[in-house]
Amino acid sequence: MTSVLVTGSSGLIGSAIAQHLSSDGDVRLRRLVRDGRSCAAGDVCGDLRDAVSVRRAMDGVDVLVHAASYTGPDPALAWGVNETGTRVLVDAAHAAGVRRIVSISTAAVYGPGPHLNVVEGRLSSNPVSEVSRSRLAGETHVREAGGYVLRPNFVSGARDRAFIPGLVALFASLGAWVDNGAAHISTIDSCDLARLTAAFALGPAITGPRIVHVNHPQPISIRYLLNAIEQRFRVPAPERSITCEEAFAIASRPEFPFTKRQVSLVTLDHTYDSMRAWRATGLVPTAPFPIRAESSSWYGATLGQYAPGLADWHGSRQVSYESMG
Repeated sequence: MTSVLVTGSSGLIGSAIAQHLSSDGDVRLRRLVRDGRSCAAGDVCGDLRDAVSVRRAMDGVDVLVHAASYTGPDPALAWGVNETGTRVLVDAAHAAGVRRIVSISTAAVYGPGPHLNVVEGRLSSNPVSEVSRSRLAGETHVREAGGYVLRPNFVSGARDRAFIPGLVALFASLGAWVDNGAAHISTIDSCDLARLTAAFALGPAITGPRIVHVNHPQPISIRYLLNAIEQRFRVPAPERSITCEEAFAIASRPEFPFTKRQVSLVTLDHTYDSMRAWRATGLVPTAPFPIRAESSSWYGATLGQYAPGLADWHGSRQVSYESMG
């Protein structure tokens, strides 16, 4: 059996990866868990920044899948988790003889768009937030160790607290489409991302650049996405349209709950050519925005504040895109 250590298993991406790997009879799954209450048999309680607990978790591990990150507003924590924590993990993996490292990063390290069908290696990184800068710095440790760095753009699925809730909140705040919702973005379902990650972790070594875009091969428009949300969850789509310039002017107001950077992520094209990942693994993607039973239940609850008649959910209206930007 292959022993796989997964970090970040309480989040959107890490939980999908851990669930997928747990269904593989040839995998012995271990999680590094920060919250002791979530530790199951075989897990190790610890923190990315604690070398002692990380070394304990790495004992006997063949493959490391690093899906943990900090996406909040504290710069010190961002660097402590995303850069220092990744370095501690990679150092421990090297010392333990781990044969493969796969790390989840973000397309946000490319910085301001628009970006149109960007191919790996064709665009320099230009991160604009401490979160993205620290994640790019963490990537360096993985690449220097010969690991794979997977860069999704927006990720949907159960436990998504940033993308779809943030998208709905942003356009509800604007009260309008922007350029009729024409902007296209690359997205991926968390279960598809888990399948790709497992293939990079367990399959044959893949030649070429170690930075890989992992999105659905077909970008989708904002209009398609919001119309799909309206149809599936009865969340009203905008009825009028404004220009990008008008949207950015609104975002400049101090009372507006989103930044100009966040508005730009879903009003300008942000698409990334991801065919190499699918060709290299031989996997077939599902729909660009699939709704599975688990994610349908999740979004039905979390979008309730925007659609009367759905589940009553009292989350914060300020939903951050920082995890992707």
